[in-house]
Amino acid sequence: MTVLSSDTRTALIAKKADLESSLEAAYETLDKLIAGTADKYRFDSGEGSQSVTKRSMDDQLKVIDWLESRIDAIDRRLRGLGVVRMNVRRKFGRAIGKYGVRPY
Repeated sequence: MTVLSSDTRTALIAKKADLESSLEAAYETLDKLIAGTADKYRFDSGEGSQSVTKRSMDDQLKVIDWLESRIDAIDRRLRGLGVVRMNVRRKFGRAIGKYGVRPY
């Protein structure tokens, strides 16, 4: 398990909060798309703003999936369950016939 520094932990928590607010906005946009009232919308995060016209539902679902996966990755990292490095080695036997090797 990796230990995060307090600065890294604080940065991850802030990033998670930003992603969660973006996810809420994405769900609101999806609701508008479903209702048929999302011809145009504006999103302002405080650091920047976006304006989009007529987004497809499939594109919005991809954005939601991406945001959820980023939030899950940050949650795993905060719990100490980040990426695990694995080395996989295969054991091969002696050469046989035209195929060269026989796996054990």
